[in-house]
Amino acid sequence: MPRPLYGLMLLGVLALASSCRHSNPPPLSLICLLDGFGGADCVTASGVKKYLAPSETLNMWATTQADMSNFSAWCYDTNPKNTSSAMRVISGELRP
Repeated sequence: MPRPLYGLMLLGVLALASSCRHSNPPPLSLICLLDGFGGADCVTASGVKKYLAPSETLNMWATTQADMSNFSAWCYDTNPKNTSSAMRVISGELRP
């Protein structure tokens, strides 16, 4: 797993571990379980089951980048524009 993804995972774990927030986080648009073969079994925010083929999971990490940005913005009490900008910087540091 690339090193920057560890940072995103750490961000997620820290966000979940801090229980100081008293408001609800933004809703997620898609929740998926990876099937081990490259695809994912998902449920949309409206409760519709959806299968994502391997080609549809390219650059997907446990949730969408927009949802992670919104969740991070909520968690750190900032706006999604700031977190999206920071996430672009991190993804720019990824090396093949």
